[in-house]
Amino acid sequence: MSEKLKCCPFCGKKSDFDEWKQTKIFEKIAFRVLCVNIDCPVQPATDWFNTKEEAIEAWNRRANE
Repeated sequence: MSEKLKCCPFCGKKSDFDEWKQTKIFEKIAFRVLCVNIDCPVQPATDWFNTKEEAIEAWNRRANE
């Protein structure tokens, strides 16, 4: 993975991955990126994606770019 996560667009603090696993019937893993600052007024997160790369692309997209 070559692309770095941008900071939260609302508070400017660190962002990180969240991983979800479903293993009851078959193993399914999904990823999202979210702001990890508990004091962030918005606490944004992306939708769930099949790969980390898709989650990074969604998180790093900014309206003014």
